[in-house]
Amino acid sequence: ACIRQELELTNLASDNGRRDFSMSFPGANFKGGDVKDKFKISYVSTGAKDVVYSFKYSGHDDACETSVRAEDIVVIQGPQARAFSNDKNKCTLDSLLIQSNSIVPTTGDNIYTWRIFDADSNMIKPTPIGPTKDLSSFKIKFDTFGVYNLSLKVENRANGCADSVLLQDYIR
Repeated sequence: ACIRQELELTNLASDNGRRDFSMSFPGANFKGGDVKDKFKISYVSTGAKDVVYSFKYSGHDDACETSVRAEDIVVIQGPQARAFSNDKNKCTLDSLLIQSNSIVPTTGDNIYTWRIFDADSNMIKPTPIGPTKDLSSFKIKFDTFGVYNLSLKVENRANGCADSVLLQDYIR
């Protein structure tokens, strides 16, 4: 699965005398449904993810809870788009270096598309820059002072996953 992709899951475990059933996916965002049947989750970070299944054999308040952790059940693939500039508050019209600190797979081509928008959400030139292979940084010179939004989309051609980030009011 790809980062931020909704995963639809079905619980096939029977209650088999168990009570107070719960299932958790550490690091996941719950997107809806019922964990006792069908539900959706997504992740905002890459890597192998665990599932924790908890239950009691009795409905009594003092009943012991049993938890089982299944490790590496879901593997979330990148890229995970991230961008930054050490010069973002430079307050001059000099060239500004913008860089990606995205988490990208080591296999396959990583394709970058950069966009910069003004305060009215109009894309400014020379963006878009890309899509282009492995352009993880670029320099830009602004014609006027202002507040700008920065957008980066990163796609990996090997696994078909893509992610994007929009940094609002990022460049001043």
